[in-house]
Amino acid sequence: MTLGSRLIVSDPIPDFAKPTFAAAQALLNNYQKNVTIQDTFTPEQLAEEVAFIDAVMETGVMQQLHAFLVSKGEASADVAQFKQYLSTIWFGRWSEYVPGVVASSGWEHTNVFERLENNVVVGFHSWIYLFNEEEDGDLNYLGYINAVETGKTTVLSMPVDLYGSTKASSEFNMGASPELELAIGTLCFVARPDVPCYVQGSNGVQFTWDTHTITYNGVKYVESSHPTFAA
Repeated sequence: MTLGSRLIVSDPIPDFAKPTFAAAQALLNNYQKNVTIQDTFTPEQLAEEVAFIDAVMETGVMQQLHAFLVSKGEASADVAQFKQYLSTIWFGRWSEYVPGVVASSGWEHTNVFERLENNVVVGFHSWIYLFNEEEDGDLNYLGYINAVETGKTTVLSMPVDLYGSTKASSEFNMGASPELELAIGTLCFVARPDVPCYVQGSNGVQFTWDTHTITYNGVKYVESSHPTFAA
């Protein structure tokens, strides 16, 4: 792979063979980029959501999260019920931008590029998605604004241009596994929804995570979940 002048200059592809990375990759091309158009899903694509939840629940970090939430009375001890809870809050569909158009989910909005009719970019916080788009030559990063080393990952905030649309600031937890990001997002959804959630990296550095919620038809879902540099 020719890396040249790129944001991601190390090769993450060996990680992509790991079950959770492979399961996340399978989801990334399942969604409409235009959030004014309702998504439709094949049975195979819906099965990929189940496979992703199954894969992350095989990891230590998600099992630790589950045990912690059970100890606090915030989750069922039944693994199948907890998987259904994760599926609901992350993959449950909701309408926000166009009334009646059920066009997004927390996982979709958090991870992939979404564009409104006025060319405004929303979402897009997955470094894996960023890597894919950079590989394809579709992404231009416009210089980072902030960077924090957290031990095993690097939190970046930067403007990006993708498919000719610019987002003034998008935040990424570079190098994080899908299960780590899901665990942090789920914990903050339960413990500190819609307010800054303080996370400590493996090097002891504290950074901030925002998990925003949306209530649609009486059910509360994840709207977005990502690191932030906001005060």
